[in-house]
Amino acid sequence: MDREKQQTSSVRESDDRYLPRWEVENKVLFQLDDSIGIHEAATKDLNCSGACIRSDSDFHADQKVKLTIYLDDNTPVTVHGNIRWIKNSNRNRVNEKEIGISFYNTPESAQDLILQYAFELNERKLANYWFKDWPSDK
Repeated sequence: MDREKQQTSSVRESDDRYLPRWEVENKVLFQLDDSIGIHEAATKDLNCSGACIRSDSDFHADQKVKLTIYLDDNTPVTVHGNIRWIKNSNRNRVNEKEIGISFYNTPESAQDLILQYAFELNERKLANYWFKDWPSDK
């Protein structure tokens, strides 16, 4: 996915997460713990502690997964996660599911890379999200 398309991403503000999820559509390669094959998917949203991906592969809750998320064409980040929930996608693609994944044992370097990516996408919106309850001088 080219950088201009990713620039249109936004911070999801409907969540009360400490770390917001950034709505992005990035390429993801993943391997389920009980499988030898590598599958391709795309993120729906992402943050340092988890992601929602879209895929037509078969999953089950509590399954472990290894993901390589391409923050851009030349910047992959590899994380391990647990599948927390699965639901049918509301898009018009046959058999597509949305899969909620929480990351575990994520290296600090991977978290830093994801945060750096988020700041590059929309620094002002991220800062506003984090400091939304702070009193204003105005």
